Amino acid sequence: MPRGQPFTRMCQLLARPRHYGRADLHLHTTASDGNYSPPDLLDLARRSGLAAMAVTDHDTLEGGRQTLNLRRAGDPAVILGVEISVTWQGRDLHLLAYGMDGSDEALLAGLAAIRQRRVTRLLGALNQIRARGLEIPDMVMPTVPGRRHLAQHLVATGHVATVQQGIRRWLLGGAGVRLDAFGMPLPEAVEMVVLAGGFCSLAHPPEWIAMEQVTGLAGEGVQALEAEYPDFSAKRVAQLKTMAAAAGMSVTGGSDCHGPGPRAPGCRSLSQEDFLKLPWNTSQWNLKPEEKACWEPSGKN
Repeated sequence: MPRGQPFTRMCQLLARPRHYGRADLHLHTTASDGNYSPPDLLDLARRSGLAAMAVTDHDTLEGGRQTLNLRRAGDPAVILGVEISVTWQGRDLHLLAYGMDGSDEALLAGLAAIRQRRVTRLLGALNQIRARGLEIPDMVMPTVPGRRHLAQHLVATGHVATVQQGIRRWLLGGAGVRLDAFGMPLPEAVEMVVLAGGFCSLAHPPEWIAMEQVTGLAGEGVQALEAEYPDFSAKRVAQLKTMAAAAGMSVTGGSDCHGPGPRAPGCRSLSQEDFLKLPWNTSQWNLKPEEKACWEPSGKN
């Protein structure tokens, strides 16, 4: 078949994976609360055709570090990331941080402190449940414990039928179980990331985030909003992109994949154009010395 002919080009396009050339900047592994191991997640991203991926486990760099070590030339660019638990204006939020130096001591110490507060928080919730009459044994504490892990423990010990039931019945306030705040103050988290060479995006901005808050976040040093997200309507995506532009911010996007289900890697993602508008330096893409990114001439993807 002659190269360069329209039919040849059409066949090439149809043969491409569904998410070819796009960037998923919100992915989780078994290093926090995901169900995919780093090698499995990388394989899924590879087969989906992604040009770039960021592993953003909760309050740990370990999943991203493992994925980066597994990456081969020609694989999606693997960006070291983390989803940091923060507090701002009296509310809990999550910050997506990208491109940091993974050996930065202040960053590692800050994340370790958040993880320790997670442990304290979950132990407190477990004791509150016991005080309400449930005989429940101690649980094996994960590296990055969250309320989902406690709900899984409730299922395993026969107190509820499903994880969702455990969260609704015991961990959303209805039963009077109080989950203490454990996040880092947002300005402190932003400074920590910037000093480690990275930048921050607000993860899945909740509905109360409007233009006033976006302006405030930009003033705190947050450089992007996560606009492409599985739970967002087209109207909310457009609204977030408009607010980000008005505040001089970029946008990020991703699947927030935690395992099998509708949030598969790449199901929400960034175009190359939006990806390249982010405040990267090319070393943050962690490409091999002999390769170019697929969006550059002679790229290998």
